[in-house]
Amino acid sequence: MASEQAIQDDGIGGVDALQAAKHYDEERAKRLRDDSNNQFVGVSLSGKFQQFQEDLWVDAAAVKDARTMFPNNRCQMLILGAGVEGLLHAVRMVEAGIRPEDLRIVDIAGGFGEKWHWNRYSGVTCDIESQYYLPLLEEAGYIPRYCYAYGKDIHEYVALVAEKCGVAISAVFQTRTQQLKWNEFAKEWQMELV
Repeated sequence: MASEQAIQDDGIGGVDALQAAKHYDEERAKRLRDDSNNQFVGVSLSGKFQQFQEDLWVDAAAVKDARTMFPNNRCQMLILGAGVEGLLHAVRMVEAGIRPEDLRIVDIAGGFGEKWHWNRYSGVTCDIESQYYLPLLEEAGYIPRYCYAYGKDIHEYVALVAEKCGVAISAVFQTRTQQLKWNEFAKEWQMELV
């Protein structure tokens, strides 16, 4: 009993703050590396890992040629990313009066959903309750089947929303934005897509 009392900290019973800090510093030192961020391989820059860039889930019919989707290399509104947030912004822009034909949603993936497009392993679920995570439930007339929706359900839901809200025609999948540059003279963003 006396030894237990000797290691107690005033703040938290049974914890020696100095010992915990020392242990944290030791574990942190194990994680730090001299090569810092250089330890990570850019998948897009490495021939060895090129296969990881292939989209196994791409729907070839949904992929449109980027050049034909940007007549005169322009669009009124550009949204980078076709995930839940990108989709929500697209719908809100249409509600604000921008026609879906004048809107472009660019994403490297082959479909809507971003993380829900890519991560389709068995049992994947959202860790946020569906009614809070999924936007536009009323507009889509959709009621989630589960409190914590499965990835497959979320992926199907975002595709449904894109169709119902008329922005599916705006998607430019399998396209990467290489560069964005502000043109002060023209007062517009210029982009390079690949």
